[in-house]
Amino acid sequence: MSDGNGTPPKIFGGVPFRFEMKVFLKNNSKFFCALLTALLLWIPVQKWGLFPLAWIGLTPLFWAASDMDSKTRLCYGWRAGFLFYALTNWWILPTIIYGSPMIGAPPALGVLLGVVAVSFIAAVHGWQFALALWLWDTKKWARHLWLLPIVVALFWGFFDYVRCIPPLAHIWGALAFTQWRNISLLQSAPYIGQHGITILLVWLGANLTLYAVRRRFVFLAPLFIFIFVALHGWFCENWISVDYPSAPPNVLLVSTNVPSLSKTRAQAGESNFQQALRLTNKNLWQFLPEDRRFSPQERTIVWPETTFEVWKVDDHIRPNTAQIPEWNRLQKMLIPKGKMQFLSGIAVHELDNLDEKLYNSAVLLGKNPKMQMAPKIRTVPMGEKAPFGEYLPFLRRLAPDPEVTPGTTPKPLNLHGTPIGTIICFESCFPDPARSLKAQGAQALFIVTNDEYFKGTNAPWEHATMAILRAAENQIPVAQVANGGYTLLIDSHGRLLHQSFGAEATPVNIPLH
Repeated sequence: MSDGNGTPPKIFGGVPFRFEMKVFLKNNSKFFCALLTALLLWIPVQKWGLFPLAWIGLTPLFWAASDMDSKTRLCYGWRAGFLFYALTNWWILPTIIYGSPMIGAPPALGVLLGVVAVSFIAAVHGWQFALALWLWDTKKWARHLWLLPIVVALFWGFFDYVRCIPPLAHIWGALAFTQWRNISLLQSAPYIGQHGITILLVWLGANLTLYAVRRRFVFLAPLFIFIFVALHGWFCENWISVDYPSAPPNVLLVSTNVPSLSKTRAQAGESNFQQALRLTNKNLWQFLPEDRRFSPQERTIVWPETTFEVWKVDDHIRPNTAQIPEWNRLQKMLIPKGKMQFLSGIAVHELDNLDEKLYNSAVLLGKNPKMQMAPKIRTVPMGEKAPFGEYLPFLRRLAPDPEVTPGTTPKPLNLHGTPIGTIICFESCFPDPARSLKAQGAQALFIVTNDEYFKGTNAPWEHATMAILRAAENQIPVAQVANGGYTLLIDSHGRLLHQSFGAEATPVNIPLH
């Protein structure tokens, strides 16, 4: 045997190589379609912001499943979903390994717990893909094929809604987050919400699949709708005025970059409190210019999540003994500045009879030690509180001690006479807390977070994109400060006006009416 030129072909396992590759690709085409879908839906969330890839993200998956029976589609869909959610949530593995000393676990146990966590999330949430593909029965819907994409898209949105329900809520990987840079589509968020954007993306991907298989022009209708929305978005970007007038800054966003383990004294070095105080003092001079248009009492300093710890006695603060020197320096900085207010994420301890309760809170202070406090509502499963720990006490060994006590309902704080909303870390993933605060009259949202646990992964940026959805969805400005993450300023249309990473203090102007 030769290749026609008298040269024997290359042999791979006793079979001509080209034939072997053809057979390999044919036998594994469905795996490659699943992998392609996972990548097309994951890449747009990255900093490049290639949001059009998500429009076609589900098309390879639906195309590969078109000729399968229902049982095969169910199995294939689950495998594809497992692959997507494992890729989307892989950052949980290094995060748990890094944070394992907080629960006294050795690194080896951290690896095991991380693998179990990622696998569990991928396995459970993979059913979103499985059931969607189970519904993808083109033969059953042959007479009303145009309805099939609508049914699948509505189911996908319902599953996303279910993923937001506590106590195991985890919405990471929602398709709506792929559109963080798509200003045009974000303008629909106030009307259809995060889940509505997800439904539109699934509807488009399913219709493109049917067009590729059936070649019917009607299935391209959603594409033209998206093109129309894109043109509308171009108009928005070029003609909607930025709602941030030229004025002296009224908010100082102070982000830190301190190892999270220093909070638990498992690692030495400058504390969050010390670094935040140093950055604030260093930049206070440019934050308080000699300008009579804005008096000092109209200015606000914002620090990240759990920058320091206090005890709550009635409505007053009692700092920990080790932090009294820094606390006194903070008071000296605030008191001479009139009624300047200070917003920070603080770990608040409180005695309830003889039981100690810990609240991860956003606290608003002035020169008066009386405080306004908004506790975190949605705690991180295992990271802050063990789900079902009251029924399965052994789970509490895998959570910090003491566990974080969740608040009851979101409530706005009064900042210089203006209601504002505060969101703490994990809560920015979900639509409900921000929507509730907006309904109560909040004029701006402040997100305080600690993303340093995610170091070495892209999770801090993926988390940042969720703040953009919250701004566009509620049509109010959003500011975020982080330890080991991104400082953001987003206008009420979802446009990113400022972003930076690491330890710095950024004066910005946020309209507060």
